[in-house]
Amino acid sequence: MNARTLPAANLWLALAACAVAIVGVAAFWAAISLVLGGPCGWMAILAALDAVLLLRLANWPPGRLRILVALGVLALTLPVAGYFLATVHIGRGMGLRPFEALP
Repeated sequence: MNARTLPAANLWLALAACAVAIVGVAAFWAAISLVLGGPCGWMAILAALDAVLLLRLANWPPGRLRILVALGVLALTLPVAGYFLATVHIGRGMGLRPFEALP
């Protein structure tokens, strides 16, 4: 069984998509949290599913590396979402709109 490799152009495109997904899912998480009024920890499951689906659609070769990259995307999404949540709630307490609170 031959190991499939990802061409360099697809690799960078997939990593750029992962970076966009991290910020997008974190922003969505903060918006849902603002609407529902709580931290919405169940969004971590959706963030993990989003990372897995993103790598699958980017034709990332199956195997341990795909699992590690998906876990890395999730591990980076969590603190970004926490940062967005904190800034939105602190800004809300100061009378700012959510997009005004982000520096």
